[in-house]
Amino acid sequence: LEGYNIRFLPIDLLSGFTVGAMVIPQGMSYAKLAGLPVEYGLYAAFTPTIGYALFGTCQQLAVGPVAVLSLLIGDGLTKIFTTDGEISTDQQGQYNILAIQTSL
Repeated sequence: LEGYNIRFLPIDLLSGFTVGAMVIPQGMSYAKLAGLPVEYGLYAAFTPTIGYALFGTCQQLAVGPVAVLSLLIGDGLTKIFTTDGEISTDQQGQYNILAIQTSL
């Protein structure tokens, strides 16, 4: 922040709010694609963004959930857990843990 030009602050705030408005429905949708609760999508969207805002060095970089990864996790884990495509509430906790471990 030492070399930051304070004149860019209003534009940077507007950009941050714009990205935040887009990442909320995107993160929720990607979580549903992966078969996870929508809250997990919000965590997956905001945690890397906040972390990168604090520690990142590149000005142009996109971080967060990706559609392809969500589809692959959802399809692969659903095949492991069930044959009819529906995960029971008893299995949902184990599914969530495996999805998080697989994505990391």
